[in-house]
Amino acid sequence: MDRRSLIGLGALAAAIGLAPARVRAQQPPAVEGFRSAKFGMDEKAVKAAIKADFGIDGKAVRTEQNPLEKTTALVIEVPDLEPGGKAQVAYILGYSSAKLIQVNVVCGARRSSRRPPPSS
Repeated sequence: MDRRSLIGLGALAAAIGLAPARVRAQQPPAVEGFRSAKFGMDEKAVKAAIKADFGIDGKAVRTEQNPLEKTTALVIEVPDLEPGGKAQVAYILGYSSAKLIQVNVVCGARRSSRRPPPSS
């Protein structure tokens, strides 16, 4: 191929988006926690963050143990985490650190495992 053909192919590739773009590398956004709860908080601080964020405290914050991972989860039900939807939020405390290491959010109505009664 001659030089003119190569320039033409390069221009065509750029026009249809095949040419490599010179993009400055960007850092992904830092995730420090979920709302007021920040990674590294202890159980007492996480419960205070739950109360501040959602007004939920006491027995409404369930404590669940994961026997396999030996972690502790503080689990809450939030009626309106997103517009029109319920959610379950689990704040996971590490086994050896007992500090917040993970937050799981499951959105949507919980479905019952029971089958509805048969229709007549």
